[in-house]
Amino acid sequence: MIKRALIVLCLISGMVFIAPSGVVGGDGGWYNAAEAGTNISAGLEEVTSDDFTAKMGRIASAIYQDVAKIAPMLTVVVIVIGTVIGIFWREARMSVAWSILGLLLILWAPQLVGLIVNYANM
Repeated sequence: MIKRALIVLCLISGMVFIAPSGVVGGDGGWYNAAEAGTNISAGLEEVTSDDFTAKMGRIASAIYQDVAKIAPMLTVVVIVIGTVIGIFWREARMSVAWSILGLLLILWAPQLVGLIVNYANM
């Protein structure tokens, strides 16, 4: 019952808060595409594939740095909770092994990506 109420609440709030912002113009009236013009790329600079690749590399690096800071703490939390719950349910013990494996994959991600890139360039 509570799950259904939360789903309905999310749908209603999405309709009330999110949908109107996409269709209402700056003056509070409805958005008219003919008045706004059809050239959406006017004023945008040209982006090369090297620029795009560099930007994606910076984004991936920033995400990796944040995840590498958070992952060890989350792993410790999962190990503690999984161990306590694992006393009662055997299936919960697997969460400890998967969390350690996930941490290793996260921390070794740059080396694994480098290995794949080196094999792909052979």
